[in-house]
Amino acid sequence: MWTTVFSVAAGLASLPLTHAFNNPPGVDIWCGKAYRARYAIANNRYDTTNSDSNASFNPGGWFEQPSYSSTPLLDLKVRPRMSIYLETDAKGSLLVDTTVSHIVGDSLPVQARTNYTDHITNTTFTTTSELFYLPQRTDGGSATRIDHRTGMLSYIQNQSVTWTPIFPYTYYAQWSLYWDTNTSTLETFASQGYNVIHIVPTGTLSETPFPWTTFDPYLTTSDKQNLHLQYDVLFDPTNLTRLTDQVTHIHTHPSLLLYYTADEPDGKGNPLNSTRLAYDLIRSMDPYHPVSLALNCKDFYYEEYASGADIILSDVYPVATNTSWSTVYDTPCNATYGCCGCDDCRGEFEDISDRLDQFYEFDAVVGWEKVHWGAPQAFGEETFWTRYPTAEEEVVMVMLSVNHGAMGTVMWDYPSSDGIERITRELGPVVTGEVFVGFLEEGVRRVGVVKGAGRVDVAWWVVEEEGRALVSVVNLNYRGTGEVRVGLGGVRVAGVEKVLWGGEGWDVKDGELVREGLGGLEAGILVVDLV
Repeated sequence: MWTTVFSVAAGLASLPLTHAFNNPPGVDIWCGKAYRARYAIANNRYDTTNSDSNASFNPGGWFEQPSYSSTPLLDLKVRPRMSIYLETDAKGSLLVDTTVSHIVGDSLPVQARTNYTDHITNTTFTTTSELFYLPQRTDGGSATRIDHRTGMLSYIQNQSVTWTPIFPYTYYAQWSLYWDTNTSTLETFASQGYNVIHIVPTGTLSETPFPWTTFDPYLTTSDKQNLHLQYDVLFDPTNLTRLTDQVTHIHTHPSLLLYYTADEPDGKGNPLNSTRLAYDLIRSMDPYHPVSLALNCKDFYYEEYASGADIILSDVYPVATNTSWSTVYDTPCNATYGCCGCDDCRGEFEDISDRLDQFYEFDAVVGWEKVHWGAPQAFGEETFWTRYPTAEEEVVMVMLSVNHGAMGTVMWDYPSSDGIERITRELGPVVTGEVFVGFLEEGVRRVGVVKGAGRVDVAWWVVEEEGRALVSVVNLNYRGTGEVRVGLGGVRVAGVEKVLWGGEGWDVKDGELVREGLGGLEAGILVVDLV
């Protein structure tokens, strides 16, 4: 196998890196846009001969939507339910989507709008997919699979044949700011209810050669603490040898959950094919684990950068920042110019949900199934952000992400404020617990209907076989509301079984959930029985 791996690495190393941006020479960009004050250039000298050296220009890279089809199209998709199957799995299944669209798909043969009876000739539609069927691991390593129906991850360890679902809930934490004191930091972190660690390789972990002697005890301790690794390989597009070394060393550790290859490559303007090069190399060496990365830009070469991962995190940081004027660079921020720390944001919680919704829409057009996670803001008092989020704001950002399809959250970053650390410790047992995870694994996510208040976000996951649903209600207003009625899309609620998070006081009237009022930034997670 390793002869093949090194051959693949050598082949990938010979591929050219692709740059395709619109900035003039010497102009620094973020998300493709100039962001320094006009006349300033990269070395902090001033170019008074070129008044447009940092002017607004079309950054390019905007996602191109197909033209609207006046006739309906069949968007046929067939894929295995699980991203990988092992030889010990007793059964498998296929997911078949037959969505009718006006954007993507093949023309449907029948377009009549009136009722009629006739003999319909069979029409064949063809599509393709991939199936990964792998040997059971015998080297002590783990395996992680993605449920393509829900986006849920599950894992096995130590030659187990039973898959365990997991909702990853954690922080990014920089090596040089927290972990490198001693391995007891892992024990402390695990005791606070987090189930994954993301060690950002700063300080000595960014050195070459990589200090495995220093780092290996942390891997051993994470195994003992049942802390799963979102392993950050600190990928350098010009150095595939380093990536090969990282994967070779880490791929058999039982705590490895997934890889992380790139942090905001779209913002930095990394080569467009860099994330895909890393993905192809990792998958050739380790097909047992998915790959993740974080994107910062609202709309900058999404398809190119996202092609290099199975899981996409969205870095959207809207709290306590001026999204129209850069306080760092003293420039305006808009769709073609400037950097305010939250790309094309309004400075509202909806920036988070809008980004997730938009990325899912992009995915539907591309025709792939990416998993999306949230990266809630847990920092402040630096650069663009004047303060830390409050504890209540943090819960809103976490649960708003979940409501809009995030199947994991990795907050930036740890250590955080006392208030944020306290509230995330309290929320941890809920979102990583068996009840919450069970609904996300088995249920179908739907959007709730809210009456009586604006900016109240509701999602619910129904398990029809059990006649139960999980309901998440998030008030995005800083002030309280009047009476709120929550309807579940025609499904009638019989009663409230349990409140997992938030206040009591929920009643049921006419099949809807009713509350006299929600507090400012209040979030509630409930289990309800259905009629």
